[in-house]
Amino acid sequence: QVCFSGWLGMENPYLVEPAKTGRSSCKLCKSPIGKGQLRFGTYLELMGHGSYAYRCLRCVTAKVAANVVTRVGGPDGVGGYDTLTAEEKTEFLGAFAAGTDPKEAKAAAAAEAEKKAAEEKKAAQAEARKAKAKAKAAAKAKAGAKAKARPKAKAKGAPVRK
Repeated sequence: QVCFSGWLGMENPYLVEPAKTGRSSCKLCKSPIGKGQLRFGTYLELMGHGSYAYRCLRCVTAKVAANVVTRVGGPDGVGGYDTLTAEEKTEFLGAFAAGTDPKEAKAAAAAEAEKKAAEEKKAAQAEARKAKAKAKAAAKAKAGAKAKARPKAKAKGAPVRK
């Protein structure tokens, strides 16, 4: 049994805070929420145990914003709002003013993930090129060392030892 709407005696069903670790992920777009990045939590109870389901601010939808206004009077009524810095408050209020469409939020997250994957691939290719060049230089140096170590050929007519 999942209960999103009843807070079961809680003063505030919502929470905003900087992520304590980088282990949480957005329930909408599934992207990780980095340590220190603002996250918005909705309290839910699952089989008698309460917890928060977090969203990145990019995934705060117009419907969620409307629910916050209805239940706690607006974004400044969300739990944890008072502990935010001025910059964090501005970021949080901006997310609520934007109130994105869930499909747009998922598309934006997918585009960001794709961009990050492309950057990682490019970095890996550059690293592979460096490693290949280094191996080639090492092989060339080794070949040069072997050539110096070989005895020089003797003049014609000199006896050859076996």
